[in-house]
Amino acid sequence: MQTDYLFNGIRGYITFRKFSYLFDMDNKEANDRYKIIQFFDKYGLEATIEAFAVSRRTIYRWKSKLKENGIASLKPKSTKPKKLRTPTTPKLIIDEIKKLRIKYPNIGKAKLHVLLESFCKSNNLSLPSESTIGRVISKDKDKMNQLKYNNSNEVGIAISNTYSIDKDSIPEHLKNNTLFLILENPNINSCDSKRTQLHLIKQINILINELSNTKKKIHLFVSARASFTIRMGMNYTPRSTGEIVLHNYSKQKRDWSISLHNNLVI
Repeated sequence: MQTDYLFNGIRGYITFRKFSYLFDMDNKEANDRYKIIQFFDKYGLEATIEAFAVSRRTIYRWKSKLKENGIASLKPKSTKPKKLRTPTTPKLIIDEIKKLRIKYPNIGKAKLHVLLESFCKSNNLSLPSESTIGRVISKDKDKMNQLKYNNSNEVGIAISNTYSIDKDSIPEHLKNNTLFLILENPNINSCDSKRTQLHLIKQINILINELSNTKKKIHLFVSARASFTIRMGMNYTPRSTGEIVLHNYSKQKRDWSISLHNNLVI
């Protein structure tokens, strides 16, 4: 280096130069390579090859780099490809995945792969693999879960078991922050058995726990039999989920609400 010629002859410069390498070692790999070169200078080629399993060609390449550009040149170069493959998933499929994630909150890539099969056939599209579906979800800015990642502290979940809950019946500030879970054919006999109710409540609790990580208050708008609503309240755990407000619907109208956080009837 040019600086060597400028400062050669100054007492203490060689020692200073050796220590300066230590300050530049912000990369472990460069540090290790520098130590191998030091070992080579002291013990020779054969001992270095035997001790570190490094070829003669590699050692001299590192020495050349060190002499020309200093310790920083010993850092390994990035192996990242210069040209990255551009994702080719059709927008129709991405939009369908987003719709399914809204309809079935937190549904995984394996189940999405099954649900997308008929959609892809009807639109003459190639069915993406499970790993491709997973990448599509992970690259989305909100992981295709708008309720979890939006800026509001309150969200709603509308559960239509007996009658469909209309969006207009939801409070104004929650209309665009409410997920609507609707049975295929909601009626008075929907989820009549205890087993069916407990299964559905378990799925809803998974969603509630997921949302509770980012939301302070969750509203449950429920149109169902009284037994279902009572069982849902009994499954509530305030320490893990925060405040839950349960809104009961009779037919298509909200008739009462209760905060499960402090048992306050609203």
